[in-house]
Amino acid sequence: MFIQKARNEFRTKLGVGQDVFVITLAPGNTQEQIDFTMARIPETIKKFFENDEMRTYPIDKFELWVIPPIHKNKLVLDVPSSTLSNLKIRYIQSVD
Repeated sequence: MFIQKARNEFRTKLGVGQDVFVITLAPGNTQEQIDFTMARIPETIKKFFENDEMRTYPIDKFELWVIPPIHKNKLVLDVPSSTLSNLKIRYIQSVD
């Protein structure tokens, strides 16, 4: 009951529908970690959606949430949308 309540409050606060699947990406704090992660994201996402179990879900029910490192109040990460076509990308700075 507690988990469901927290989930509902979180989704309401961020405006996320109950039927949306969220993939969260926090690529790291250092440039080396970010480079390592970002180099693997396109292939990882592709394999995820090629999985037999995932083929039954429409891609428009998924969102990729990127929690980027912040440096002097600026995002230091950008996910090229062409890399992950048809997947909605949201940048989340805080979920407090």
